[in-house]
Amino acid sequence: MEERGYTVLRCIGQGAQGRVYEVQDKHGKPFVLKQLPWIGEGDKEKAQQEVRVLASLRHPCIVPYIDSFLARSMACIPTEDTLCLVMARCEHDLRRECLQRSENGDRLSEELVLSWLTQLCWGLQHLHARRFLHRDLKPQNVLVTKTGRMLLADFGVVGHLEHTEDFKNSIVGTPSFMSPEMLMGRPYGRKTDQWALGCILYEIMALEPPFAKCGCYAAIMQAVLNAQCHTAPPGYSQELSSTLEALMAKQPDSRPSSAELLGGSLLNASFQTLLHTVSDEIRELNMSPRAGDDASSYASDFESYSGSETGSLPAIPEGVERTDEIFEPPPGSVGMDEWRHCRAEAQTLLRPQSVIMDPLEEARKARRLLRRNLGSTDQVNKALRFLRERRPIGETDDVDELVLQIEVMDMLGDCGLHALPLLERCLAMERLGGLGDGIAASGVTSRSTSSAA
Repeated sequence: MEERGYTVLRCIGQGAQGRVYEVQDKHGKPFVLKQLPWIGEGDKEKAQQEVRVLASLRHPCIVPYIDSFLARSMACIPTEDTLCLVMARCEHDLRRECLQRSENGDRLSEELVLSWLTQLCWGLQHLHARRFLHRDLKPQNVLVTKTGRMLLADFGVVGHLEHTEDFKNSIVGTPSFMSPEMLMGRPYGRKTDQWALGCILYEIMALEPPFAKCGCYAAIMQAVLNAQCHTAPPGYSQELSSTLEALMAKQPDSRPSSAELLGGSLLNASFQTLLHTVSDEIRELNMSPRAGDDASSYASDFESYSGSETGSLPAIPEGVERTDEIFEPPPGSVGMDEWRHCRAEAQTLLRPQSVIMDPLEEARKARRLLRRNLGSTDQVNKALRFLRERRPIGETDDVDELVLQIEVMDMLGDCGLHALPLLERCLAMERLGGLGDGIAASGVTSRSTSSAA
């Protein structure tokens, strides 16, 4: 680690997957370094591919991966046998936050519960839209910043690098937060993360884990598989209590997705507030007050895609220009390119489901944003053609999920992974509009040309 410029300050944790250290770089900045000692010779390429995908994820509610490298655990070992992941350092985790509040008798207000739930849902929605499962979601893997932001951590690597022949049927994670289908060894998908989200929501509301009285693995299995659903502690609204019960439903299909929760009435106001806050934060990091015309076109492009009216979210101020080329944001921070995709997705989620949009108009707006982020119409057409011709992926085909992510990034760079949900939405809208697979290379350029096609 010292050879890579990191000085170990102390060991702050150890588990089955490795050790976690507090380190500082050559400039004295603090980070967290996690060692995964079970990386074998045959797994190095796969590990590096997986970390490359993880490092490309930038989201306000996901802990940033700063660096990664292979290292030797001991000087006498001739080859590297550990994978080191360097991540941003946070104050503490959600479990400690809940314990402190429980000790102080500090029951959380519903407003704060909704704020935390919104941040967790948004981070999960970002992962799920990019074909990631967390698989080990628990309060210890939710980090809390100084400002109170919730950041998802420790996802992805353990899943793709687990030494099993069929991961989709394997048991990975912490038993007290495992879904019924995972405990029974059945295939699972994104809804297994929603069960864990329900367990976290219960702990936030009750300030204790949902299965705290279960002292062993067998007792946890008995409680999860056979006990009645957990009910919310008193003092919270019926809508929030019903959401908790829905998330902890025994049948996966009965659990709401993170996207459905964010688009529902319960989290609407909290989600809007979060978007305003994050928009201000990212503008401060990535923009400087210099005259230019790019800002106005950037703001209007967002409003065009989202279908929102001017001012529904903070617009880029007049006279402010993007300065990514002269301003270097802190390591791991969300840049303007990533924020475009996050905000466009958020606006889509917030749009009332009763509003019927013209699918061809939606496709045109999606292409407009894709051209701005991928660089050219040719790049957009190339990506859409690739996805159109590629074999469909099943929800639980983890190996093929990783292959798709790598293929998209090799073709488009890191921005390709962020554009993946919008690319898939564009394809869906074009099919819905009757364009099918025979769309012209020039794409959807206007309502009239779309109708003619």
